[in-house]
Amino acid sequence: MISMRPEPNAHRTAQAGSASRSDALIAQIQSQHAAAVHALTGSLAGRVLIGTRNGRAVWLAIGTLPGACAEIERLTTLLATVMRRYQNLVAAARATLAARDDAEDDPFYYLLDELRAQGPLGHGGAR
Repeated sequence: MISMRPEPNAHRTAQAGSASRSDALIAQIQSQHAAAVHALTGSLAGRVLIGTRNGRAVWLAIGTLPGACAEIERLTTLLATVMRRYQNLVAAARATLAARDDAEDDPFYYLLDELRAQGPLGHGGAR
């Protein structure tokens, strides 16, 4: 019988980063997906269930899991990129403020350098 319950503390595995958590979640979903497909296609009872209206609904729902996993992976990668860019901007802003406090000639150098590294500035930002 397939357990529909998530593994205990699955949400806590590898709390070091969101990528690690999503990797663990995706692995769990893929494992349960494979078990569900096997249970439904590997037995007469499963094949009979698929032939019913409710069984087809379950089968269709199970079929969405691989696509959902791919979307989770895509969004996790995007989130990691956005977080890295944000952290770099915060570091540049802090360096800019420290440079201003130290009366450097061009305190905005650090912020402008990071903004340029992240892409075109537009509207007079490129000096």
